[in-house]
Amino acid sequence: MQKYLHLIVEEIQSAAEHAVRDMLKTIHTTTHGAPLHATDYMDDGTRIQLKVTIDPSTGGAIFDFTGTGPEAFGNWNAPIAITNSAIIFSLRCLVNTDIPLNQGAIRPITTIIPPNSLLHPSPEAAVCAGNVLTSQRIVDVVFRAFGACAASQGCMNNLTLARTTRRTGGGTTRRYAGVVGRAVVAGHRGRAYQYDEYADYGSGDPGAA
Repeated sequence: MQKYLHLIVEEIQSAAEHAVRDMLKTIHTTTHGAPLHATDYMDDGTRIQLKVTIDPSTGGAIFDFTGTGPEAFGNWNAPIAITNSAIIFSLRCLVNTDIPLNQGAIRPITTIIPPNSLLHPSPEAAVCAGNVLTSQRIVDVVFRAFGACAASQGCMNNLTLARTTRRTGGGTTRRYAGVVGRAVVAGHRGRAYQYDEYADYGSGDPGAA
């Protein structure tokens, strides 16, 4: 049973890989082989820069983020896994077929990300908002490079909620109700992709920090 399950998963990933390779070959033809470029900036001015070079013989591509700004003092740094996830999301929107979410979509992609940058931060860098904020700006940059949409606002518009309650016997507990955000992006066929995020961070004693 496990053997057949692995075969099915491999077929799903292979189908996604071929769909992305076919799409990239088509893009290479329509752009006459010219590299694709895009740049966008975080609210603090940190640059996210991308150059996409497509190999027409294989349908593979290099996503080169050289030129992206240094890691931030804030918590909107994004580990490499976040960049890869943003690339997968973007490619699924760009392909001309429906494919399930899986890593086969990124098999044709080689990523180059400079170390100690916003998208490849050091182990000491804070990364919380990189998941919900910077990830969308990466998606914007990819879409802009492919000329897929206007990429006007790559932001989750985060709102953090909290409530303080009295505990029996004295003291208080602060419950962080969550981070709420919504984003809508458009695929190249005009379909709207909307996704929401909610995270409950639990409770803690503000006096114990």
